[in-house]
Amino acid sequence: MHKTYSLLAAILLAGLLSVSSAQGQDATTSTGRPKFSLGPLFTAGASVFTGDVPQGLKTDVRFAFNAGILTAYSTNPNFAFQLGLLYDSRGMNLHAQNDAEILTNYTFTYFNVQPGMKFKDFILGLGIGIPMSGSAQSAIHGATGTSEDIATSRLNTMLEVRLGAEVPVFEASTSDLRFLIVACYPFTKTFADSFTSTTGNGAIATLQAGFSYQFGLGN
Repeated sequence: MHKTYSLLAAILLAGLLSVSSAQGQDATTSTGRPKFSLGPLFTAGASVFTGDVPQGLKTDVRFAFNAGILTAYSTNPNFAFQLGLLYDSRGMNLHAQNDAEILTNYTFTYFNVQPGMKFKDFILGLGIGIPMSGSAQSAIHGATGTSEDIATSRLNTMLEVRLGAEVPVFEASTSDLRFLIVACYPFTKTFADSFTSTTGNGAIATLQAGFSYQFGLGN
């Protein structure tokens, strides 16, 4: 698990370096650009459970994605406040230490409110995830086993830090398409109850990349 998380951190660092060296101006730095913008956002990538797991089990990466709306207000050519309202899905995997095909995959969804700020190409913000659903699906060597819904009362509200970058890849007079890469690490543990005796407990971190199309709303 630690090797996997180190790899995700290395990918994030490489992405930040490549974005920071990208050519072209940020949409909020161009003169005459609208101060307000609004548009859809989608990112996808990997999630990894960073907590301790029960003896005899290991963990692995799972698919994660966000979809929703991002709005921004530019206060000067290099700085903007942002707010995202997103559907957030992330998962965790637990499998037998000696057989990765004896496993249980967990999926959790949140309504994620993401306030933040953007300085030039870089993003720093928070994520506040309100649990919407949880589920667990077991499998043995490809054969589907038991499934279980996890009540939201058994899940913590998620509070996480977000670090990343975004850069325009296409600009029109009042709109632009932006590429994003964002890493998120929660301060809070996933579970709120004794369910953790069979799963362990900890944060589910994510690393995702995607796009946002922003429409100017006026100067």
